[in-house]
Amino acid sequence: MQFYNYIEIRLNYKSEFTNEQSTFQLLRTQCKYDTLNKKTAFDFVDILLLHLISQIEVKSKVTCAMEMLENILISDESIYISSENKYILPPIYANVAIMSGNLGRLKKSMNISKLGIKFCKYYQISDSLSNLYYTEMLCHLHQGEQEKIFISAVKCLANCISSGDSADLNIYINLIEGDLGINPFLLFNRVENSLKRDNKDT
Repeated sequence: MQFYNYIEIRLNYKSEFTNEQSTFQLLRTQCKYDTLNKKTAFDFVDILLLHLISQIEVKSKVTCAMEMLENILISDESIYISSENKYILPPIYANVAIMSGNLGRLKKSMNISKLGIKFCKYYQISDSLSNLYYTEMLCHLHQGEQEKIFISAVKCLANCISSGDSADLNIYINLIEGDLGINPFLLFNRVENSLKRDNKDT
């Protein structure tokens, strides 16, 4: 029932039948927000509710729900994961990493990105993996870590190619080219040469 209530709240919000303030209040009531930080285990509906609250809050530079969600993702043993809901988490990792990055919290964004990548690899989920690699690339870009920038960019594109998603591939080609000012496919050779140098050094 809580999940169906979430869906109704989200649909009304996305359809602009309810405004941000009323949606926010409905979400807070639905998840018992004032006592949520006392919970030690969270199911996928808790995560979805917190995620939507975070997206609304962050527009006003409020990060209470986002930080709670970050802590849950970092301490993933507190998340109840089933075969049905594990696919919900990768985009949550990606969106939280993006929100953190947009607020200039690069270390937190990097950490969440890496945890999301680890989660996707462990459960063999390719959805959102390109987004996570791209977010990781942006963190490396802000920190001036050139080789790591290229490796994350190549992994982003490689995941698009391996999943056969041409629409996503075109999106990330344009994004990476705009961010780095280079044809993204030229990065494959750079990364290959870098890996060869590393192998020689070892």
